[in-house]
Amino acid sequence: MALGILLAFLSLFGFSSSDIFARLGLQRLPPALGAFISVLTGFMVTSALALTLYFDDLTALDPRAFLWAFFYGVVTFALARLILYMALSIAGAARTSPIISISPIFATLMAMLFLDERPNWLMGLGILMSVSGMALIVSESRNRPSEELSAD
Repeated sequence: MALGILLAFLSLFGFSSSDIFARLGLQRLPPALGAFISVLTGFMVTSALALTLYFDDLTALDPRAFLWAFFYGVVTFALARLILYMALSIAGAARTSPIISISPIFATLMAMLFLDERPNWLMGLGILMSVSGMALIVSESRNRPSEELSAD
């Protein structure tokens, strides 16, 4: 379990830096092209790793597994990435990243509904803190344009 938590923290650095790199790239690219490049690059790296490390497992898979993986990829990597890149180009990484980070709340709710999982009180406290943080971010971004207009 400790290794899993360590790996989660390591992935945190990858995900947080990806928003910064995406924002920098989107200064010179339209969001759709940026999303395409990102998805294509990720597909190539992941495919190379999967084929190298798990070739026998991949050939043994039921073809329906590839269909589910395809739909998963379209929804999460293609469609969600395009929408995220559009948000990054409009609102910036500082506002967009915290909003995206509430995805564990939705994952918890869906796990409760579809997988019959039950969170403990610490998870509930974390969800409450996430919702509170989200409320602060949204209210701050809503108030900011009027403050900037009054400064002119």
